[in-house]
Amino acid sequence: ADEAITESNIGMLYWKDTADGFVPGTEDFSSETTGYTEISGEKYYVFKYTNMVAKQLADYVYSVAYLEYEGETYYSAPVKFSALEYCYSKLGKTGVASTNADFRNLLTATLEQGAAAQKYFKYNTDRLANDEYYLIEVVDGVLEDGFTKGLYHSGETATLTVSEEIDLICASWQTSLGKSYSIEEPLIITKFLANEFFRVVNYSKHTEVIDEKKESTCTDTGLTEGIHCSVCDTVIKAQEIIPLAHNYNNQICSICGEHEYFIFTILENGTYSIKARDINKIPETLIIPSTFNNRDVTEISNQAFAYCKTVKRLLIPSGIKKIYAKAFMECINLGQIVYQAVECTNKYEDTDTKNIFLGAGRATNGIRLVIDSGVKRIPAYLFAVEEGINGIPNNENEGTIIASVEFIEGSVCEEIGFGAFSNCSKLKSIVLPESVTLVDIGAFNNCISLTSITIPSGVTSFPHLVFNNCYALTDVYFGGTKNQWQEISIGAWNDPLLNAKKHYAPTEEEYFDFTMLDDGTYSITAKDVNNMPDEVIIPSTYNDSLVTEIGANAFNSCYDLTSLIIPATITKIGDYAFSGCCNLRYILVNDGLTNIGYSAFSYCSALNGITLPDTVVNIGGEAFIFCTSLAAFRIPKGVSNISYGLFNYCSALTSVLIPEKVSNIATNAFNSCTSLSNVYFNGAEWQWETITVYGGNDILSTVSITYNEKTIIHYLINHNAHFNGNSGFCR
Repeated sequence: ADEAITESNIGMLYWKDTADGFVPGTEDFSSETTGYTEISGEKYYVFKYTNMVAKQLADYVYSVAYLEYEGETYYSAPVKFSALEYCYSKLGKTGVASTNADFRNLLTATLEQGAAAQKYFKYNTDRLANDEYYLIEVVDGVLEDGFTKGLYHSGETATLTVSEEIDLICASWQTSLGKSYSIEEPLIITKFLANEFFRVVNYSKHTEVIDEKKESTCTDTGLTEGIHCSVCDTVIKAQEIIPLAHNYNNQICSICGEHEYFIFTILENGTYSIKARDINKIPETLIIPSTFNNRDVTEISNQAFAYCKTVKRLLIPSGIKKIYAKAFMECINLGQIVYQAVECTNKYEDTDTKNIFLGAGRATNGIRLVIDSGVKRIPAYLFAVEEGINGIPNNENEGTIIASVEFIEGSVCEEIGFGAFSNCSKLKSIVLPESVTLVDIGAFNNCISLTSITIPSGVTSFPHLVFNNCYALTDVYFGGTKNQWQEISIGAWNDPLLNAKKHYAPTEEEYFDFTMLDDGTYSITAKDVNNMPDEVIIPSTYNDSLVTEIGANAFNSCYDLTSLIIPATITKIGDYAFSGCCNLRYILVNDGLTNIGYSAFSYCSALNGITLPDTVVNIGGEAFIFCTSLAAFRIPKGVSNISYGLFNYCSALTSVLIPEKVSNIATNAFNSCTSLSNVYFNGAEWQWETITVYGGNDILSTVSITYNEKTIIHYLINHNAHFNGNSGFCR
């Protein structure tokens, strides 16, 4: 009753948002009445909200009135208000405009002042007081804050939910602008053009409408016949998509540009996953594209190319982030893989990324795997078989048929992941690059044919099961000293590693002499070429200073030398440094080398594989003369001059890769290279024609020359140019 209400027993509670559900005691502010006014004989009590500043004009305030009477407290239903709504009403945008022009101008100025304060204080600037707003009102439902009306601008979103008490049969949202929306899900409005009124219209049954069949074309899929309700948009019979009808020409549809071989699926992050369109039409050389329609290709789908019997060579590009289970399962003719994925994210706990190459390569002599220099890690289980790491192959024909693993020089690979090569039953030897510091659990578990492995000095521990059941392992070549090896932590189930013969890097004092150079670094030479081990790892430091040069004649005529590792600190190899090392077969050269001296590797007649880093800019004359076993060679990108007699009498040389920077081929550079048949020039044909070629190079006019087009990829996957055999040590 009115007599129960006095100025002393009523008040108002205020909240800045709806998070606390308007529970008394959680309010942000409260006030007492300032008195009352009478309108048409009725008392209206007045409350003053003083907790608002200019920057908050566009904010909503939620309030609940309360009355304390005879020991009880009574609360009103919550209401919301804002200065913005009041201004819009009095300006005539959502209500009856004030007839006082000065007052209207004052309100407009107030909104401008509020927006200026918001910008100045960087407060709620996505809802400025002077933006253009529209009033949204709802019947039979509520907005996202639980109320039935609110102001929104075109950059905001309004979410409408139907009231729970409505019994819906066939209903839809109807608007004052004549639009209709489904009520199956909360209605989300993102574009506002005018004040709009929403209400629910309910019917007793669906009004069926036939959705006509649409034939497919090359650019548009078709649709089968369907049925929907014209009132509530409920789908009664879904239309099914009829695939596109393409006109393929050279693998690409001439009308829409879609790829003939691959299906691309857009992912949530805007990139694509890839799979085969028809496994029977995949070419022998499968190069996974890096992009499609100007978007990156980042995933290879589950069973993407499974049972594809046509593919023989595979290139996985650098941008691939995830490869799903059985992606290349039973690609039985797969013989070569070039793996370039810089940082594939497959993890050991992922159950959907295992058995990727299950049964692959079964019809070949084993898969040759080349790891590109930019690869940072070999992910968990990438080349493994089986769900776990406990199964043991019965023979080398079971498990994954990875026969060899070769890392391109300059590798930055740091990690061999959990079970990465588990059950690679044909893998016999592997040389890990110097960059590797982590070999994870079960990395080579059940590699029953593995006989030798080269381990860099940066590896400080082996967790359990790394070499479990690798009972063929006889030789371990460690890049550090014996003392360093003895400090390595070795976990359980690694008996083959413990029992294998260890080969350590020679100590400086035992085999080498050092000469200090003007810059404080050292040059190295052999102490006695007749007392050298067959495998030599050039040390990178001496007396805490870098070793940067291999001196002239340093290892000249060292007949026992069979394999050589040159660290990244070496920038120069002197004249005749390895001349006459007739049993030297393998050389690993890391990034950093810039100059190779005159006749540095001359008469190394057993040398059949060397890859020089792109840091090399100068190769001296006759550097490889009479290297009669050298089959292929890649000249580094920085070399501009092919020196005098560089490959003179390299009778086994069949292919060479020449960079586009070369402008001069000196006399006799390719003299008596009687087996040379392929030259890969990493430039255009017109660039080749500008090169000055001197006498004694007649063979160049008879060989096949390949220009420009993906030369590096052809070189990697079609030839033995980069690697020949097991790049590493000679056993």
